[in-house]
Amino acid sequence: MQLTRRDVEILKTIYHYDGILSVDQVHRWFFGAKRRAYYRIAALSEAKCIQRLAPAERYRVPEPIVWLDKIGAQVVANHMGVEEADLNWRSQPRWSRVGHDLALNEVRHSLTQAWSKDPQYSVETWHGQEAVGRLLSSPIAYLDPQGQQHQKVVNPDGYCCVRVDASKPYRLRFVIELDNNSFSSRRFGRDKVAPLIHLMRSPLYQQELGGQTGRVLVVTVGSEVRFHHLRSEVKAAGGSGYFVLTRAEWIQPETALTAPIFYVAHLDTPVSFRVYHTDSFQRQLRETLIGVPQLRTLY
Repeated sequence: MQLTRRDVEILKTIYHYDGILSVDQVHRWFFGAKRRAYYRIAALSEAKCIQRLAPAERYRVPEPIVWLDKIGAQVVANHMGVEEADLNWRSQPRWSRVGHDLALNEVRHSLTQAWSKDPQYSVETWHGQEAVGRLLSSPIAYLDPQGQQHQKVVNPDGYCCVRVDASKPYRLRFVIELDNNSFSSRRFGRDKVAPLIHLMRSPLYQQELGGQTGRVLVVTVGSEVRFHHLRSEVKAAGGSGYFVLTRAEWIQPETALTAPIFYVAHLDTPVSFRVYHTDSFQRQLRETLIGVPQLRTLY
């Protein structure tokens, strides 16, 4: 089979997006017509470049998906200039997390599309779950809100670094956390806030990701009621100065930079991405944090 440039891009995107895309994502991101997308997916499957579920097995996932097969992994390795053995490609989806991973794909694609359309922004790095997990595989110490010390490996859902071209260019760093309602908002505040804050301030983060600055970008899937409960738990756990929150359905490539969809935990008025990272807003934010509980950290 003669692979087209688009075929190679599909294979590379599957790899970089943690080894899985939905059939619908392949259609929307790479093709104009569904029939052409389905035809090419069938051809790539026949050529052992991708795998897909047989019709009788589709009950296992929320929607049809594709993932790399061995020949597809070889193609990706060749284009990246590495050996297949060093690719760390996923030969099987994480079946229990397919819905989570597809939702995370949508967030990543929408944000990168939005940034790519504006010359002020350029995405320098986006590490998916697999890549960031390999980089941050060592345990870190952290204090919980009660001041008790713990130690564990902290595995966020991703990390991205965006360059902002201004009179003095600078970088925005985000640790990505997708909340898909898999546990209570109270547990999120208890188990996620302190470890993620300490991760960004840790020597491990500085060593592997190149800085000790950044914010945790929490994207929720589910009701708006849960979203605001999550905001309250982040505030109660001392995370207001480190977290910015939004909902997955609010992130659209056309409006992700300009629509007021990003919340700081202790503030009731959302702001746009363009406003959030300005010096003036950050100064105002620091003033509003006076008197708001902040987590005590080790680093």
